[in-house]
Amino acid sequence: MTTNGINQEIAAEVAGSYQLGFWAILAAMVCNMLANRFIRKDEALVRSVDRIR
Repeated sequence: MTTNGINQEIAAEVAGSYQLGFWAILAAMVCNMLANRFIRKDEALVRSVDRIR
């Protein structure tokens, strides 16, 4: 069997799509950046309140 025949044997019946997975990764990265930003803000607030005591 040639490589062309092997490629035909293992080819998928239906073509897939990466759209949802691509956007889910981007959304997760944006959410992670926002979470880190707000966590840093909260930590700074706690430090500032500790200085007042």
